[in-house]
Amino acid sequence: MKIRQSTNRGLVLSLLIAASLITLTVMQKNIDTDRYDSGLRKFISYKLTERLLSNLKDRSVYIRAYSATSNSQKLTLFRKLQSDWLALQPQSIAENESEKDQLAIILESQEWISLQEKLVMSKALNKFENKAISEVDSGNMRQASQILYG
Repeated sequence: MKIRQSTNRGLVLSLLIAASLITLTVMQKNIDTDRYDSGLRKFISYKLTERLLSNLKDRSVYIRAYSATSNSQKLTLFRKLQSDWLALQPQSIAENESEKDQLAIILESQEWISLQEKLVMSKALNKFENKAISEVDSGNMRQASQILYG
């Protein structure tokens, strides 16, 4: 009888240990998945921000060069970057299904609100750039420089 009881206890204890290990493994997998998803969301958010900032920086270079030289090639390059910026859609950032899923989460999050604020500021900058172009086109280089450089 004692042998049977200790065998049953040993079996129950072994089952509890196995169940605990399975539970810990599943919990660790969920934590790893959450960590991966969080990292992917950050990556996509940084990627979108980097494209926006890169475009703004390049536009600034060309508009300033145009205001200083009236070189129509600089204006053409600026206009191309401007149209690229206007066409910049968050969906173009995601390259696969996993990234698209994380992008959907970003678009519903505080991160996207922050990015939208940057886009609004960028649109305001767009108005200044267009005003500077008008000044250069009308021959008023000094006013264009003042708009661009403050």
